[in-house]
Amino acid sequence: MLSRLRSAPLVGGLLRAAVGYNRVYPDLKSAADAIAAYQSKGGHTAPEAAELHMSFADKARASDYPVLFHLKGAAGEIRSVFDFGGCVGNLFYCYDGYLRFAPDLEWRLYDLPDNLERARAIAAQRGESRIRTVANLEDASGADLFLASGSMHYFDTPLADMIAGLAPKPRYVLINRTPMTSAPSFATVQAGYGEPVAAMIYNRASTIESFERIGYRCVDQWDVHDLVMAVPLHADKPIQYAGMLFRLA
Repeated sequence: MLSRLRSAPLVGGLLRAAVGYNRVYPDLKSAADAIAAYQSKGGHTAPEAAELHMSFADKARASDYPVLFHLKGAAGEIRSVFDFGGCVGNLFYCYDGYLRFAPDLEWRLYDLPDNLERARAIAAQRGESRIRTVANLEDASGADLFLASGSMHYFDTPLADMIAGLAPKPRYVLINRTPMTSAPSFATVQAGYGEPVAAMIYNRASTIESFERIGYRCVDQWDVHDLVMAVPLHADKPIQYAGMLFRLA
């Protein structure tokens, strides 16, 4: 019924006006252009974003436990982590509180310059020397673990395509807290940190297949239930936050 109403000349126009920018877009740029006028705090680099992420560093959320389970099992193999879109390093502090990472662990933090500057200040305040901020994706080459938690949907290039060009490739790739769909991939708008942000919703099965094509095997996958997202009027494009772990074959 909603599909038919969306296509109706008069009713469809009224429905689209009612939901505003909360709709489906063909690509990430189109979604970003639609919300440009509504962003004033900096989007992903808003100070509120860093504060919120650090507030999660003291205690694991429900969706952190699959990650903790797998990190504990692979602890002997992981000496370097590439934290893709890791904001200010909050996941390092959270997971270190549970797993007590080795003193020689190297946590390579990759994010936007403003967030990396904040990350360096936080590390200095805490006397933490295991975090190293990096500016290039190539710094993920040879990492034991490529961690993409709540980040891959902010890029218009599929994650497997990014990793395919790395030499050598990371041994493990762990994706978590990522909105995915059983429908064809699409772009939409996500509620951010007081203002909207554009997001790609990738097809879950296609994501797994894309990693298998570049030499990885899916070790595990799970649903994330502490985050929810939906596009108004588009029940035909269901969104489920998810996580998955890949190991280089």
